[in-house]
Amino acid sequence: MAKKRKRSKAVRIADSSGNNPVPATPLIGIVGIAGRYGQWLHRRFQEMGYPVIGNDVVPGWLPLSELVQKADVVIFSVPIQQTIPTIEKACRFSRPDQLWLDITSLKADVMSAMLRSQADVIGLHPLCGPDLPNWNGQTVAMCYGRVSNPDWETFLLKILKSLQANYYVTDPIEHDRIMAYVQALPHALSMIMMGAFESMEQHGLSVSEIEHYATPPYRLAVAAMSRILAAHPELYADIQILNRRHTLDVLQKVHQQAGLLLQEVTNGERDQIVERLNRSRRQFKSRNIQSGMKGFLQMSRVMADLSSDNSKVIHTRRDQPGLLEKILAVFARHQVNLSGLHSFKTDEYEGFSFHFGVEDQRDSVSLQKAMCEMRNSPELRELIVIEEP
Repeated sequence: MAKKRKRSKAVRIADSSGNNPVPATPLIGIVGIAGRYGQWLHRRFQEMGYPVIGNDVVPGWLPLSELVQKADVVIFSVPIQQTIPTIEKACRFSRPDQLWLDITSLKADVMSAMLRSQADVIGLHPLCGPDLPNWNGQTVAMCYGRVSNPDWETFLLKILKSLQANYYVTDPIEHDRIMAYVQALPHALSMIMMGAFESMEQHGLSVSEIEHYATPPYRLAVAAMSRILAAHPELYADIQILNRRHTLDVLQKVHQQAGLLLQEVTNGERDQIVERLNRSRRQFKSRNIQSGMKGFLQMSRVMADLSSDNSKVIHTRRDQPGLLEKILAVFARHQVNLSGLHSFKTDEYEGFSFHFGVEDQRDSVSLQKAMCEMRNSPELRELIVIEEP
């Protein structure tokens, strides 16, 4: 838990533009620090060597007014519905020498609220959840509001580079219009599919039962639904409702297209369905289709491997050179043939989580011997955690 502290007295970077100098090590203030993304940001900034203070509705953190008065960089990481009211409360405590950021899914109204402060303002939208160790390979939308001091832009680009983000500069209104297609539309289709699943019991079926017949597209669809069901329902409701100036048009198109498909199927209009798909093929273009198909095959293969009974998961407590080689050497000694290997970086362990596909059954003697050696090896036992089924 963050302790109350005096404002940082770190050495400051000279600014030739005549603006107030930017601290060499700015004090980061995270509003919503106890939330999942707030915790993620807290860890990342601490790893990069920045001092961090926090505010949250959870007791024990700084009041909002005190955080804003002390921090050099203020980051709003609160639920969408609370973002603008929180920003409005914070504005009276803002300073011209600050940088204000937010990580909200919608940008236009949030940016307008932040611009009523005295601070420099840049809006961010990481297009991924706080389940990844960094933003490697992930897109972060970036909206410029007000940057009076160019050193704040330099600071932010340094942070994005450290987190390995692919950042993309966009206009707040354009961002929200695109999010109607990128976020609201896929979420809506998942919710529609969930609604269709509610009729399963009338046919004597269950989600668990039809899982035995799952195709790769079905697995990906269920994964998308599960992601929504595992999170707070309010988040997905807000993404639809708070951006309705754009989502309504998209949902009307979904309603129209679903009605047309229902009519075509009812009337057996096969040629119309074929022409519909051909129109879409022309719109997507060959290069986009090939790229999408490649991604689909990669994801479906990974999901098949991860759901296989013939697999073993081993976590490493820290990232140590040569550790994977030692694990592979144990498999080789016991003649365990591997059919696949996937690695993931998680916050649960400082190292990697390795998912090994094995040709033998998970309870085979050779695999059990290999696991026994790893658990008792002086070289490995303190460094790995073997996940039990």
